[in-house]
Amino acid sequence: MINKFNTELKGGLNKMGFTPTKPKYEGSGIAIWEALDKNGKLYFKVKVLNGTSINCFELKEKPVE
Repeated sequence: MINKFNTELKGGLNKMGFTPTKPKYEGSGIAIWEALDKNGKLYFKVKVLNGTSINCFELKEKPVE
């Protein structure tokens, strides 16, 4: 049986779309990475207690007319 989810099969690390890096900030149960989106804008990837990652983007307010 072949494990289809193994990232090391057939050069998987090259096909993942990103290079694994060490978190920029980390503490008790939290890790934060700085990343760039497809438009080149900076955002944060936050992982809390080894759970799901949360992407945090800058909020730009629209002018009120």
